[in-house]
Order: sequence, then C-alpha cells, then structure tokens
Amino acid sequence: MENATGIAWKTPLAKPPLLHKTMDDATPLDALLPSSGPQSQPPMIPMPSIPTPGHSGMAPTFKPSLPAMRFMFVNTTLYIAIFLAGAIISLSTPRNLLLQYVPNAYTSGGVVSWTGAGILGVACVVLTNLLNNFLSGLLG
Repeated sequence: MENATGIAWKTPLAKPPLLHKTMDDATPLDALLPSSGPQSQPPMIPMPSIPTPGHSGMAPTFKPSLPAMRFMFVNTTLYIAIFLAGAIISLSTPRNLLLQYVPNAYTSGGVVSWTGAGILGVACVVLTNLLNNFLSGLLG
C-alpha cells in the first residue's frame, strides 16, 4: 500500500510514524494564563477634543505655501511638456525628418528599428526639455 507521499507501508492498516514527539508531561495553556483576566488594557479609540465655538475639531492642516505652489506648477509644466513631445514625435512628418538620414533606422518591412527607436527617444527627451523651458518661461 502506498500513501499520498509515495511511501510504501508493510501493512495496509499501519499508521505512519510520528514526525514529532508528543509531550505527555507538558503544561496546559490554561494553567499559564492568569485567572484575573487580561493583563493589558484594550486599545484606546482616539477621541477628538471638545470643539470650541467657531473652531471645528477636524480642521485640515494643509496650507499651500509659495514653494509648494511653485513645485506643483513646475511638475505640471513638465507633465504637459512630456505629453506634447511624445505627441509631436509620434507624428509621421517629424519622425520621417529625423530618421531619413540615419542608417538602419527602418527594418526591411518598413517598421522603425531599435536604432530608430533610440533616435526618436533621444529626440523626445531633447524636445521635452525645450518645451518645458518654453512653458516655464511663458507661464511662470
């Protein structure tokens, strides 16, 4: 007879050997716990302080400062510049103008090769920088 692990036993009703020793003289867990109840207090629920008139207890703490507003503006213009550069490079006319003099820019099937994709990626990064500088100077 063979069990699920593939070990063959001598008799079909034989029990598998124990993999750990039983502890007959072990202390039961109930004897280890104190009979007076739990030793630690339950977690406290945070309670808001008593609101005074004209002041709510849960007022927002965010106050936009000038450096934070400038940081948000710079990130927004960078996002717009990345989007515009990707849209411009994906058009067929700028792509053909960039890749017409680059050798091995297209595969035999007319698809842009890895070399051409690298050239377009570098052009997109340069165009993103130019657009970001233009938008920052125009809007800021």
